[in-house]
Amino acid sequence: MEVSKIVVALTDKISVILVVAFLLSKTKLFRMTLVKSKFMIKDKFFLTIIFSIFGIIGTYFGIPIHNAIANSSMTVVAAAGLLGGLVVGIGTSLIVGIYRLYMGGYVAFASAITTLLAGIVSGMLNQHFLKQKKKGTYGFIVGLSSQILLFGMILLFAKPFEAAWTLVKIIALPMMAVNSFGVAIFISILDNIYQEQDRISAKAAQLALEIANKTLPYLKHGLDFNSAQRAGEIIYQMVDHISAVAITKEDTILTHVGLGIDHHKPKDHIMNRSTRAVLEMGIYGVLQNRKEIGCSCRDCKLMAAVTVPLKMKEEIIGTLVLYKEIENSITDVDIQLALGLAQLFSTQLEISEADEKIRLLEKAELKALQAQINPHFLFNAINTIISYTRTDIAIARKLLLDLGHYFRNNLQKVDEFIDFYDEIKNVQSYLAIEEARFSHRLKVNYDIGQDIRCQLPPLIIQPIVENAVKHGLLPRKEGGTIQIIASQNEMGTHIAIEDDGMGMDEEKIKNILDENCNNSGIGIRNVDRRLKKIYGITCGLSMMSEIGKGTKVHFMIPRDE
Repeated sequence: MEVSKIVVALTDKISVILVVAFLLSKTKLFRMTLVKSKFMIKDKFFLTIIFSIFGIIGTYFGIPIHNAIANSSMTVVAAAGLLGGLVVGIGTSLIVGIYRLYMGGYVAFASAITTLLAGIVSGMLNQHFLKQKKKGTYGFIVGLSSQILLFGMILLFAKPFEAAWTLVKIIALPMMAVNSFGVAIFISILDNIYQEQDRISAKAAQLALEIANKTLPYLKHGLDFNSAQRAGEIIYQMVDHISAVAITKEDTILTHVGLGIDHHKPKDHIMNRSTRAVLEMGIYGVLQNRKEIGCSCRDCKLMAAVTVPLKMKEEIIGTLVLYKEIENSITDVDIQLALGLAQLFSTQLEISEADEKIRLLEKAELKALQAQINPHFLFNAINTIISYTRTDIAIARKLLLDLGHYFRNNLQKVDEFIDFYDEIKNVQSYLAIEEARFSHRLKVNYDIGQDIRCQLPPLIIQPIVENAVKHGLLPRKEGGTIQIIASQNEMGTHIAIEDDGMGMDEEKIKNILDENCNNSGIGIRNVDRRLKKIYGITCGLSMMSEIGKGTKVHFMIPRDE
């Protein structure tokens, strides 16, 4: 037979295999099996049978030449090993090789041995092959190498040698060309499954981020019945291919949305044996049938699930479960989506816990500041008032009113906002008592607009004023003047506290505002940190000072949107 006719005949035969491969690539079962990150025994068996059928077809419809068969079985064997791994490659090559021995001929043994070797080698190359971007080119090289090996084995084992040499001269070039390109095309067809899987995975990652963004307002307050319910509803609405969503905490169901709500009820104990196992083991579980799920309800219609642990600082606090109502329907995409959501949720919960700790710490620091101010200030104020009861009862009465107003405002809840003028009244009460104590040594000037509309946290201005009095003015024998200035513009309310006291150098200013410095008091630093946390990093305290000339501290309360 002429070489050109052999090429045409082989091309015709291999085209049938490629068409069937294309149709097979569109079937859900084959696609779901091929894209799994780890093949189970049943998956390997399934792929071995599929590829073996292709290989047998390629052998059966081979072209008889000189008591031998020019066929395309090597195409399928090489593809089986590259795509399915070592077990699938060996399994396929054994079945196809045995069938080739059964068909007989003086090159049958050489063909069978070569088929087995091709299956082993291509299977060993599986992991390296899957990392390649140009899988078709890789397949072409493996296919070509397999064909060269085949003809070498024919020349080595086939007898008589003259007949083998004549055969090789006739079929070598056609088979190397057609079968090598056949492997490349066969793999390229199936590689579309991987490419589509990558696109689906990318969409799953994007979906997970969108879900995390929508659940953040709820999970930032922690994991409870309300936040879990809202998160479960969002997942169920946005992931259209799942049948139910459940979130658990410890041994309790926080929420269950979708199919099975009739017996998987919030506040009930966990019903699934598989979910309890994930809580105990700390690793995710994939359940492909109702028996594996282990629901205690016999009529449960949930047939597949992926269960992933929710963690906080490596401690398991609950689980996220995505259910489906069809057996063996959990795919790698479902697993990656569940793992991605669990990771994002766990991160959100850790952030919420950290935020809560910071809030409680700031609250404790502010209470400590209140406690620090009150006893010391109260002791000095009472002594001052007592002295005035002997000399000027009217001033004593006024100072008592100022003291009462000061403490009434100082008991303001630390997490509430107060009106700007209420804060100023509190500062005025404090300074009135300090002026009475130090008489001519302390002077106070106010430059405050009449129409300021501003809400601000309590104890923002007071610590700055107290710091100016204690550390700026009173250390000087002659005392000094403190000035409180406030004005409003389109940006917000600008507040400044100035004194003409001792002043300080730049190093001391840095230490006062440095979070890592423990040498200064908590008052000024606490104010700076609270302002930055509430209004942003640009709204902290600004301090300017010069030794012997005084200090100015100013900040901005942004206008409410």
